Amino acid sequence: MGDFTTLSNDIKRREFKNVYLLYGEEDYLKNQKKKELLSYLADPEDTMNYASYEGSGIDLSELSSLAQTMPFFAEHRTILVENSGLFNSNKKGDDEEGDEDDTAASSGDRAGSLVSLLENVPDTTYLIFVEQKVNRVTKTYKAIKKYGDDVEFLRQEAPALKSWIRNTIHKEGLTIDGPAFQLFWQKVGDDRTGVDKNKKQKTGNDMMFIASELEKLISYCYDTKTITTEAVEQIVTKRIEEQSFVMTAAIARKDRKEALDCYYELLALRTEPMVVLGSVRWQMETLLQLKDLLDRGLSSAEAASKLSMNPYAADNNAKLCRYFTLKELENMLTACVDTESDIKTGRMDPRMAVEVLIIKCVART
Repeated sequence: MGDFTTLSNDIKRREFKNVYLLYGEEDYLKNQKKKELLSYLADPEDTMNYASYEGSGIDLSELSSLAQTMPFFAEHRTILVENSGLFNSNKKGDDEEGDEDDTAASSGDRAGSLVSLLENVPDTTYLIFVEQKVNRVTKTYKAIKKYGDDVEFLRQEAPALKSWIRNTIHKEGLTIDGPAFQLFWQKVGDDRTGVDKNKKQKTGNDMMFIASELEKLISYCYDTKTITTEAVEQIVTKRIEEQSFVMTAAIARKDRKEALDCYYELLALRTEPMVVLGSVRWQMETLLQLKDLLDRGLSSAEAASKLSMNPYAADNNAKLCRYFTLKELENMLTACVDTESDIKTGRMDPRMAVEVLIIKCVART
């Protein structure tokens, strides 16, 4: 697997591979690097030498023919392919590690056709693939490794993002004090770090969302050159995690009206019920883990360290833990799982199912 630095160096030196695969969950960085590559390798108005494809219905024979065609009065041609799914196939044979000839393509074999294309990309053609998910054991991915370069864009963790936010504000000529920065991060960021038991990243940071909120905030404060807590409170949109924490706090206090009001506000913001359910489930899991450690005699700071939580967030959650017993949290977590099953099997309407869950949690039933 290639890395972010290697790609950045390629762009800086203007020494490009003929094939790139950009993939991963961090859309902001992925799109930034896609745009950088295209700024040097393509002119969108030059339709003779630049083409783009999107979706799973791409005609590979057409793509291959175009890639093999000499550029028209230019040094090279560039082809952009997005969200094709060509590197995430689960078809039999695509994930085998045997000694088969991965470059052999039979009629109708899309994976084989793509491998053949990648093997024979001329020096005058640049291929850029942009995908969300990639299966690293498919023969198409192995071909990218052999004939080009792949870069995975992972969700960024808190330290790097906090530095990026501060640098962005500074470059725009603005200042932000500690309380305002902490409030902004509380609204948009995620302090979770590392990987979970499935070796997936814990962090839920979304740079696209953070960049959008930061742009709004900078524009609002541009004349005064100072970002205040009042401006952050007024301009920055609440993340679902923040709103879910408010809802969980209402559940803890057995305030049914406020808990449901929070839920209805999320629905009004076009948040899907399943997304709300996932956030509630995460909140309950966090409280259960934290309360277990607190009941064993650990301080909130010690528990925060063990759970890779921000100490400030741990303190807030520790206050909520006092309202619940371990058994109640276990029951609510089970109720979340049951609600998810009811929705997925069609036994309950998603909106109604989550509403019933919230009522049950408030009543501790």
